[in-house]
Amino acid sequence: MQLRFFIILILISQFANAQPTANAGIDQTIILPMNYCVLYGGFPYSRKSSATAISSFSWSQVSGPNTATLSRRLDTFQTINTSDSVVFVSGLIQGTYTFRLQVTDANGTSQDDMQVIVQAAPALNTNTKSITLTNGVYHPNNAQTALNVNRGDTIFLDGALLDSTDNIDLGNIHGSAAQPIYIMPKNVPVKIRSLSLGNSGLGATGDIRFSYIIIDGRLNGTPHSINSKQYALYSGHHVELAYCRSDYSFQTAIHIAGYMEKAKTDARDLLKFPAMNRVGYYIHDNIVNLPAEEGFYGGPTSLTNQGWDTTKYHPRGDSLFVYNNIITNTGRDGIQVGGFNRAWIFNNSTDNNGRNGVGGQGSAINLGTLTTGRIYNNYMRKSWRNGSFLNGYGTIVYENNYLDSCAFFETSGNAIVYVNSSQHNPERTPPRTVTVQGNYFRNPYSSLFTGLSAKDFGDNSTTFRNNFIWRPNGGSDWYYFSDPQVSISGNQSVSNINWPSWPLPRVCGPTLMGTECVNVFRKKFKVKMRIR
Repeated sequence: MQLRFFIILILISQFANAQPTANAGIDQTIILPMNYCVLYGGFPYSRKSSATAISSFSWSQVSGPNTATLSRRLDTFQTINTSDSVVFVSGLIQGTYTFRLQVTDANGTSQDDMQVIVQAAPALNTNTKSITLTNGVYHPNNAQTALNVNRGDTIFLDGALLDSTDNIDLGNIHGSAAQPIYIMPKNVPVKIRSLSLGNSGLGATGDIRFSYIIIDGRLNGTPHSINSKQYALYSGHHVELAYCRSDYSFQTAIHIAGYMEKAKTDARDLLKFPAMNRVGYYIHDNIVNLPAEEGFYGGPTSLTNQGWDTTKYHPRGDSLFVYNNIITNTGRDGIQVGGFNRAWIFNNSTDNNGRNGVGGQGSAINLGTLTTGRIYNNYMRKSWRNGSFLNGYGTIVYENNYLDSCAFFETSGNAIVYVNSSQHNPERTPPRTVTVQGNYFRNPYSSLFTGLSAKDFGDNSTTFRNNFIWRPNGGSDWYYFSDPQVSISGNQSVSNINWPSWPLPRVCGPTLMGTECVNVFRKKFKVKMRIR
């Protein structure tokens, strides 16, 4: 009896003295001219103790060849605070940096260091070559070595020999800013099951990262000559997916968020380099039809794991451009984005989104939690639920979009444009401002707009102005607000407007292939566009 009591006392003592575990993530190597990176120390890396949640994340630079800038965003250099499990680091020069993360909860404090090695820009590869794939390959962590791929090389997919059962899985493959690696079709159009880069979900070990990759689906100038049921672009930076096609995907058609394999007992063993470090993604001029889930998935809609004690995690990234895509007949959302500090979603044409009727899904465009960005010039036709969800983060602009018969099959009266409260923001990082202006709505189901500012998070008010509604069949009030802080002005009900054709004509946009319009996009969302 005494021995039992003694053991219980030991266990109680150990439980009471449990400390949180800090984990600043894996070491990183970047190559100039890229002079910035993302540090992530949230779940599943850092772990709380027995306390309710981690109350503080504190990042600092321990050493390095100069003093780097740690900020919430790369462009505004917003000061970090103790709610930030992720930070952006900029102003790096050649050399080795050490950064420290300190986490605190009710039971104590823990700290961990990680290194960022910045290498000089490589010399040009003067012996570029082409490599032709004629069947499925699986090199998720050693493609650079296994296929002998170097900067500036081209990987051809031979459409005459590949078929719809082939999977192309590549990782640890790196081009450079001056010499990206191209993946292109050859001989005849390509039809395969999947094309994956940095696919941690397959349980691969080792380095699965990739960088400066261009997947160009044009064959002798003809677009959409690569048809893969799924494109999984997980653990990399500076990647472009253009002029490709996806028909009848078994899951999401274009997936850049990554995921965790639930069978793993410790998610940290799987996420060697998770998709929380995405920078520079260009997704444009693609066609998606009939995916079982989302047409494009760039991160979760919402997340509530303030305690960092579940299997949920949230990808983080910067500079996402999604434009000129045609997305039809999706099972869930047409376009869903989460966890990007800057996301531009424009000039996309969507139709019949959310046919699976999954609760909380089914919108044409869904801007999820922790995302700052702009949604404009999109044509959204016949979504089963809401036209758009705007959970968001920071500054969100939603303008000049055309929504036709959105919430078409909705019977509960959900809004066409829905601005959610920040209860889905796990790091509690408002203030947030949302501007909804100059949009055109035709034949909405019931209410057009609703929003709620969560005052305990310090949300700023939402502005709803100069929008237009055409309800040819009559109906109830065309907008409704549950947010007492909303600002409403200049909205009109119209009998007819000049409706755009479907799909929308193409416009210029930034690409990894070139820099057209990039500088314009980054000047406070003041965008100038021209038809090609």
